Amino acid sequence: MRRSLLGDATLAFVLKLSGTIVLFSLSIYISREMGADAFGMFSLFLSILLPLSVLARMGLDNNLLRLVSRLLVHKPKAEVSVLYKQSFKAVLYCSAGISLLILLVDVVSSRLSINAKATDLFPWLAIALPFHALLMLNAYYLRGKHWVVRSSLYENVLVFLFTLVFLLTFQKLITEHLSTSALLFGIILTSLVSFFAINKSLNDGSELIDELPDIKERFKEALPMMGTSLATIAFVTLDVFLLSFFVDFSELGIYAAAAKLVGFVGFPLMAIIAMAGPRLSEADAKGDVLLLKKVYRDTSRLVVWSGVPIFIVLLFVPDLLLGFFGEGFSKATTVVYILLAGQAFNLAMGPIGYLLWMSGRALELQKATLVSLVVLVLLSLLLMPLMGMEGAAIAVSSALMVKGVGCWWLVRKWLGFDPMYIPGKRSSDVSD
Repeated sequence: MRRSLLGDATLAFVLKLSGTIVLFSLSIYISREMGADAFGMFSLFLSILLPLSVLARMGLDNNLLRLVSRLLVHKPKAEVSVLYKQSFKAVLYCSAGISLLILLVDVVSSRLSINAKATDLFPWLAIALPFHALLMLNAYYLRGKHWVVRSSLYENVLVFLFTLVFLLTFQKLITEHLSTSALLFGIILTSLVSFFAINKSLNDGSELIDELPDIKERFKEALPMMGTSLATIAFVTLDVFLLSFFVDFSELGIYAAAAKLVGFVGFPLMAIIAMAGPRLSEADAKGDVLLLKKVYRDTSRLVVWSGVPIFIVLLFVPDLLLGFFGEGFSKATTVVYILLAGQAFNLAMGPIGYLLWMSGRALELQKATLVSLVVLVLLSLLLMPLMGMEGAAIAVSSALMVKGVGCWWLVRKWLGFDPMYIPGKRSSDVSD
């Protein structure tokens, strides 16, 4: 088990690392060549698109991952494409509806002369949303079939690689909204490539399943998952969105650069989640609590030891790393330190949200996430007008800690073990 876990985790880690490096290179290119303003606009675009994409998927992505993974545990040759086709239609209709609503809001805000920073991005968001939502659905379907390489490639690497290629090619030809145009191109092209791969793999199962849930039954489980996913994605997007109301695009870009740097600490966790989700689901489906705990402990150990070196580098040389983004970005050093405090706590907890969700505690996870999200919003509205980007960092780190404590308590209560991994600490309930 450990060898298999380590192999999958290493592969997911490498692909996530590749995607993070491409995104980091893209961020540096935009900030150095186009300025902090352009990077602020790029970051705001992503901060709005990602939650809208979660909303458009309605929890069917996570539901699809869970169902496909469980079916293939018991019947490796099961025909699961019906579940994908159900999800595809629902997500397509929902994302198209949200896009039309965005365009309507754009028209109304223009008529009323509402001049918020986000309104300039509405047409681009309306185009990007259906492609991004379906791209993520494809990635979750592939992950459910344990095709980690393909899933991580589409989700983590190709979008930003194609975006960077577009920027390098058309920088001198396009002067307005270049960064958002490039990102839109990357999303659309990656989405089309993923459709081609999915189409080749459909109907590859030889064993038909008689009692598959219909879409109405799936929504009963999927919608609570959507609430949890929406609240979770808010932790990495809502700070930028709220900060945009209190600072200019330049300061927004500087804050986003600091957050991007600190995000390196958390990427081992995000990479390994791509592997841990199906493994935890399998253990839960078998009803093997000891296996569930062991998979989690192995995963948490790998997360911590992968993240500690990155944490140490950021702790000692933040000025040097911020300097890669260009002049003026070193003013975000304090922001880096504040965000590191929250990430250190988050890292020690491991993929605790996935553990609760995969073990059937999605509702409890949703409550803990919503409480911490309220903390994030309240602290943001209180501190951002007074402290700017430092206030945003305090709000984010505080909310991460509140969520971590809530999830820790839930795991102790429902699963009976301490999920927090501290190097050198041994557990009495699960052998290391």
